[in-house]
Amino acid sequence: MEDVIDDRQLVERAAAILLERRLMARFFDRIEFADPAYDLLLTLYVENAHDRPMTPDRCAEAMRIPPTTARRWIDHLMLEEVIEYRGSAGPKDAPDGAPLWLTAEAEQRVRSFLTRSLRGQRGERERMVDVDRG
Repeated sequence: MEDVIDDRQLVERAAAILLERRLMARFFDRIEFADPAYDLLLTLYVENAHDRPMTPDRCAEAMRIPPTTARRWIDHLMLEEVIEYRGSAGPKDAPDGAPLWLTAEAEQRVRSFLTRSLRGQRGERERMVDVDRG
C-alpha cells in the first residue's frame, strides 16, 4: 500500500531542501551551488503554502541574493509562465510590493517533484519514475 503524502509533508520537504542548500553553502563556495530559479520556486512554494506574500525584495532576502539577481530570475520565470504577480497583468504593471505566486501549473509541478523527492528519501526508489521519462 502506497503511503499518502500530504501538503504539510510537501511543504516541509521544500523547506528542508532550502535549508540543506544553505547548509551546503557553509561548507563550500556558495557560487558553486547557486541556483536562483530552483531556490525561487521552492521559496515561493513554501511561503505561498503559508499564505505569506512574497515580493521580489522579500524573495531576494530569503534567497540571500542581490535584488537585481532576484528580479532577473523573476522576469525570466514570468516569461516562462512559472510565476505571476497576483492581480496584475505583468511586472511592468505590478505595483511595488505586489506579491508573487507560482502559477497553478508550476505549483503542481513542484508538488510532483517534491512527492518524488520524498519517496526517494523514504527508500521507495522502485516507485520513482525515471526522470528522463517523466
